[in-house]
Amino acid sequence: MSDEATMRWRLQNVAAYRELRRGVQRSGRENILYALIMFGFAYFMHRANEQPALVLLYAALAGGELFVGLVKWVIPSAEGLILDGLVLLAFAALNLGREYLRFQNGAPPMTTGLFLGGIMLFFAVGRFRAYAGLRKLFAERPSSEHIAWFDDLVRDILTSDPHADPLALDL
Repeated sequence: MSDEATMRWRLQNVAAYRELRRGVQRSGRENILYALIMFGFAYFMHRANEQPALVLLYAALAGGELFVGLVKWVIPSAEGLILDGLVLLAFAALNLGREYLRFQNGAPPMTTGLFLGGIMLFFAVGRFRAYAGLRKLFAERPSSEHIAWFDDLVRDILTSDPHADPLALDL
């Protein structure tokens, strides 16, 4: 590759990686909202006099979801998808396992529990697949120096005045 083609590829790679990190950070905020909803479920289970161990398990998983959301928000990276998938997989196992035990005891499984477990399992598999795709797409990740250089370049472009500086880009 020529130097111009290499530079163009590097710029595109860094821009795409920055967009990926921005998306992971945005999904971290969604994880925090989801954790609050799951804490609400745990509260309602507590109010309905469910088994205390089950309520604590839901609260612990909601705490894990909150932790994953904060990690993805503060340190956005593709690995946040793995953490997200693991917590969703644990929620799916809890819901589906609970309905399986209910069925084993002779009671019909609740549709809500089956639906929640199935949808969480579906989303967990989706997170793992998305991570595998991102690993292929970003086999060579930009270094922190490249990202800082790109951020400085964007800042210079945005703050320069094309009328006063002949080297500035007019976008």
